[in-house]
Amino acid sequence: MAPRGHDMNLGTALQLLQESTASASFALFAHGFQLSLRDIRDAAETAASYRMAMRGRRAEKEAQVVLER
Repeated sequence: MAPRGHDMNLGTALQLLQESTASASFALFAHGFQLSLRDIRDAAETAASYRMAMRGRRAEKEAQVVLER
């Protein structure tokens, strides 16, 4: 999260959205950003898709390790 008293740039805002949609949305509102409900929903769907993809990759790596043994 951006330190208090500093402006938050777009990169920081996007990073917050990626890390946690709920807390990021709150942080963005607290910093004066206005997001539509659609933006929040889209960010949540993107985060969920990313998490699912990462779980799939992790499972593939674990399966590969098991096969190598």
